[in-house]
Amino acid sequence: MGTVCAYTSVVYRVALCSRHPGYNNRHSGYAQLIAQRHLCDTKITLDMRQQTKELSAIEITSFLLQAAFSIQDFIEVNVPIDAWLKEQPGFISRHIAQETDGRISDVLLWGSVKQGTQAMHRLMDVFRDSPIHSMIDQGTVSWNVMPVRHQI
Repeated sequence: MGTVCAYTSVVYRVALCSRHPGYNNRHSGYAQLIAQRHLCDTKITLDMRQQTKELSAIEITSFLLQAAFSIQDFIEVNVPIDAWLKEQPGFISRHIAQETDGRISDVLLWGSVKQGTQAMHRLMDVFRDSPIHSMIDQGTVSWNVMPVRHQI
């Protein structure tokens, strides 16, 4: 049976812990955590049927550039895309990073998975002739949009 936290209205299923009885109180800081593990490794399960509000979404695209291009070339070609992204519903931020092996991670934060996915489809249509596509080694592309399950 779950316990409803008076502060969050989220149902938690908490396994009682004999070593930390204070953490079993539903009004303690512990009961308000959305976590998968108890401080003493006793399992907690959040009843996901009660979690209906999506916090936001993260879009992560990773890829390698064709050998002839640098990260700076890629960033420069993205100037019009950056301006377009700022106008899209739900857009929050964009971050581009490069690992030591050359793999680029293009990380966008969206208001929802739906907004991120719809924007990606629009982007592929609006910028279908952009030189950016020839810069990317298409065989190395990985693209995902995921709902955020925790944020601080």
